[in-house]
Amino acid sequence: MASMVTIRGIATGLACAGIAFQLFTMVANSGFTALSPSETDLELAETGLAALLMFVLPLAIYGICLLIERRAVDAVLILPAVIGVLLFDIDTYIAVESSTSSTAAISLVVAPILNLVLVLPLGIAIGWLLTRFGPFKTPRPDG
Repeated sequence: MASMVTIRGIATGLACAGIAFQLFTMVANSGFTALSPSETDLELAETGLAALLMFVLPLAIYGICLLIERRAVDAVLILPAVIGVLLFDIDTYIAVESSTSSTAAISLVVAPILNLVLVLPLGIAIGWLLTRFGPFKTPRPDG
C-alpha cells in the first residue's frame, strides 16, 4: 500500500509541476507586465479560440490528469500519461525557444491539441497495460 501512496504522490506532483510549468511559459512568453499590458496581450484577449488553445487547454489537460488520478483505484494508470504530457510540453517549449523560424510559435497552439488527442490517451493506455499485465498488476476481485 505504501508504494501506491508514493506513486499517487508522484503523479500528483508531476501534474502540479505541469500546471506550474504552463503558468510559467504563459507569463514568460506573453511579455505582460502588471503596469502596462502589451499590444499582443490585448489582441489575444480579443481572439477567443487562440486564448482557449494557448491558455485554457494546456491547464485543462493537467486538470484531467489530476481528476483521473483521484478517481482511479491505481495511480499507475495515469502516471505514464502525466510523464508523457509533461515531457512533450517541455520539449515543445525548448523547441520554440531555440528555434529561429518565424513560425515556431505555432507549436504552442498545436502542442495542447496533440497532448489531448495523442499523448494523453497513449499514456493512459500504457498505464492500463501496466496495471493489467505488467509489474503493477492490480489484483481482480473474484465475482
